[in-house]
Amino acid sequence: MSNPKVKVELVTIGELEGYARDSISKAGPTDHVPITLNRAISQARNPNASPQDIALIVAKVGERCGGYIGLIPACLRIGNVKHKINWFTSYYVAESERSTGAGALLIMKAMSLKIDILVTGFTEQAEQIYRSAMKPMGSVQSIRVDRQQATATEPRPLFRKLISKAKGAIRRVGPFSSQQGSPHKSQPSDALEQRVLSDVRIEHVNAIKPEHQPECESRKTQSINAEFVRDLDTINWTIVNPWISQGCADESFLYGFDESRSLFRYMPLAMYETSTQRCLGYAVFLLTERWGRRMLQLFDHHIAPPNTCEVGQMLYGLTARIAREHDADLWELPQVCVESIGNEKTTVNHRPYFYMAAGKLSPLLEVKDDIRLDFCDGDITFG
Repeated sequence: MSNPKVKVELVTIGELEGYARDSISKAGPTDHVPITLNRAISQARNPNASPQDIALIVAKVGERCGGYIGLIPACLRIGNVKHKINWFTSYYVAESERSTGAGALLIMKAMSLKIDILVTGFTEQAEQIYRSAMKPMGSVQSIRVDRQQATATEPRPLFRKLISKAKGAIRRVGPFSSQQGSPHKSQPSDALEQRVLSDVRIEHVNAIKPEHQPECESRKTQSINAEFVRDLDTINWTIVNPWISQGCADESFLYGFDESRSLFRYMPLAMYETSTQRCLGYAVFLLTERWGRRMLQLFDHHIAPPNTCEVGQMLYGLTARIAREHDADLWELPQVCVESIGNEKTTVNHRPYFYMAAGKLSPLLEVKDDIRLDFCDGDITFG
């Protein structure tokens, strides 16, 4: 498919910051900009990237941006060998250009790069396109705990219909409904938190260091044949270089993604057994606000809990503690916590993956059915 009015251009990691500055300086108030300066600066510091790696595929209609695909280099480990792969970070076509074929041209250009590409965490509309252009590669689960729903009082019958209509209107604005909760009531997680953290000291740190990774967890990781790797350099890069800024959004331009939120903060923690001072591991949380809700997400973690509890129990108890301290009533946790949820109000999210192999000799094809998928895969940890 071709359209003489649509031109597709490639932007490398080395060019990204300059391209972002130039695009922003030339954009009008209703023009789309493919990347914020904040994201461009962050991605240029990606420890998994080289200056020649492709970071953006942009469809230009005249001098305007009609759509784009964002790419971020990452790492696939097979045995003891690491291979570079690329995650989609964005795929957006301006509504005014969706009849020009710009979306198809972007996908075709991505296919022509002959690099391993994967995608996860996308909209339903984008999923239809990925299913036709890529191949499926399993899915990963995450658990969402909504404490506001769990503590909300039951409405009187006369108001149920009005509340139902209000929820419908709110859902059209964002995926989370906003409800008025009652004062805190004891939940199963409260007792679990007290039990699993009774002999644990939590320390807020600026970065995750090698000494924060327990030895037994390192041995466990080595037993996994294939996985997408987020090593300490990648984790700390994420913490220090957030894609989303905290504060008021700049509404001068149109972006196909969040550029700013009223609250956006990574919280890296190290945990120690109080009685022995043994390091139990680390966890990285993201505290953010979206659609009027304060949300706590648990991302990177390596934990070797005391003998009195399992990994999922300790992570769930830790999440309950941090959420209570920061007044977060919406939590998102990895699948390992599912058996520790108890009677909480939860939703299980299934997040599918799709891939596009570089060619017949791609190492991705050798292990695509055996890769350990993780909640932190893709661009999920960037917000």
